[in-house]
Amino acid sequence: MRHFSDTFALDEGRQRLCAKLIAEAGEFAHLHSARISCIASQRALVDRGQAVPGVVMVPFSEARSSAKRTLMDWLVAQFLKPLLGGEEADFLFAFDVALWPDDATEQEHLVYHLLCHIEQQHDDYGAPKFHRDGRPMLRLRNHDIERFESEIARYGSRIKGISDERGIYAQARAREQQQLRIAG
Repeated sequence: MRHFSDTFALDEGRQRLCAKLIAEAGEFAHLHSARISCIASQRALVDRGQAVPGVVMVPFSEARSSAKRTLMDWLVAQFLKPLLGGEEADFLFAFDVALWPDDATEQEHLVYHLLCHIEQQHDDYGAPKFHRDGRPMLRLRNHDIERFESEIARYGSRIKGISDERGIYAQARAREQQQLRIAG
């Protein structure tokens, strides 16, 4: 990992994990041509008042209405271009190194979760939308219910660090238990 004078660094290890999941998981076929950059942060990443191990962001704004926004877009582009061979990133994944899990499965789960936040846009008739260069038009999506159905199907309903699980988690655990009773 290359460190800069601040606490952010381009993160090639997590970049490779992201690329591996996109290549191997069919549910991410729409991301094959997406330009995603990964950075590691020694600063705490906070979302809704809570420290989080990773976040996904759109690094560039569509509206270039202010000088500050234009400067910020340029700074982000200069920082991320080394990972993308001079291209601008479509999305930025930032990871808190202090909260990065030690377990490889948990690491994959976290990156998978962030990838689930990116979906292809559709027109009013449900047809997928594409840019002129043929790449899918992408956008951020919200959680199904704090997690994604496909995430629970792939990694199970147990989520490390969450002891008071309700709703979708409890339903998924009940389905898993029922399947175990039927199979066993």
